[in-house]
Amino acid sequence: MLPERAFQRGFDGRILPQGGKGSTINAPAPDPSIGASQVALSNTAQQQADLASQEYKDFKDNVWPTMAAQSQSQLDASNRLAAQQYDINTQNQAIATAYNKRMTDVFYPMQDKLIAEANNYNTDANREQIASSAIGDVTQAFDNQRTSQNAQARSYGIDPTSGAYQGMERATGVSEAATQASAATRARDAALQLGWAKSMDAIGLGSGLAGNQATSTSLALQAGNSSLAAGQVPMQNASALGSSYAQGYGGANSGYGGAASSYGAAGNLGAQSYGTQVSAWNAQQQANAQSSAGIGSALGGILGGAAKGIFSTGGYFAPGVSDIRLKENIEVVGMTDSGLTIYEFEYKPAFKNKPNAGHGRFRGVMAHEVERVIPSAVFTTPDGYKAVDYSQVI
Repeated sequence: MLPERAFQRGFDGRILPQGGKGSTINAPAPDPSIGASQVALSNTAQQQADLASQEYKDFKDNVWPTMAAQSQSQLDASNRLAAQQYDINTQNQAIATAYNKRMTDVFYPMQDKLIAEANNYNTDANREQIASSAIGDVTQAFDNQRTSQNAQARSYGIDPTSGAYQGMERATGVSEAATQASAATRARDAALQLGWAKSMDAIGLGSGLAGNQATSTSLALQAGNSSLAAGQVPMQNASALGSSYAQGYGGANSGYGGAASSYGAAGNLGAQSYGTQVSAWNAQQQANAQSSAGIGSALGGILGGAAKGIFSTGGYFAPGVSDIRLKENIEVVGMTDSGLTIYEFEYKPAFKNKPNAGHGRFRGVMAHEVERVIPSAVFTTPDGYKAVDYSQVI
């Protein structure tokens, strides 16, 4: 039994009869293993997608809350530390401000005064003045000594104007001069040393003040930096938390990507399977078209000759002779577009060896049915059997 559609359209759009037992218009069935492989790939893709979803769900429900809680704890601790550092920074800044004000109001003026005094003291004129004061002190001391000696000499009856006494006075004068010179020198040296000491004190005071101010400012800056560093910790924690979530999301995406690849492979396999099926069907279609074209051409020539009356009374029956009386083993296999039934049949043994008949199974219509639908397509051969002009049927 051949497929239901025993006629197919040719390349010219007409319906052509299909001759020969075993002919078909269906493409070969695809290999079942292709479909099985496609199903297996689809199952694998679904498993990958389910695994990615489960992995993301586990991360979101279990890992992420723990990390978020830890991050929040660190954030709270960092905020407390930042607040403490801010308070320390504020205190140090207040101390530095007060110290700077004291430096400006007290120590800087004192420093300027010391510097001025050192500069004024450490001069040649001031040293000479100090030396003169030392000489005056020596002179005063010797004058006091002379007065005492004169009084003592008179008490002993010695005349201060005598030569002996004057000789002693000259010796005292020499001693006084030497003492004055020595006192002046020592006074100058002492003034010089004191002047340098005053200068060094002023310099030392200035250096100390600058160092103290720098220390105070440094403490304030360190407190500020500590406060800023403490403020950076929450941002670092938040960044790490975001990175971890991105990693979890990336892992899920990788799983989905693998699933998508598997789905793509399954789809490609299905497309290849469908392409193979279509290619086989097209090949069969071409073979059928060529076969149908040959049969149609033969039938056209035979039927054309029959229509012109070249069939003899000797009983030559072409396959186009469609009288039901010549056929047996008849089966319905389809219909034409005009509604005529298509049959598969064999010629009866008495007619199999006729030149226009043949052995095997053939497909076609029945003349008595065509006559009711398309009367002009049916004619009677000289042998008295009905034939069909297939050019009007197909």
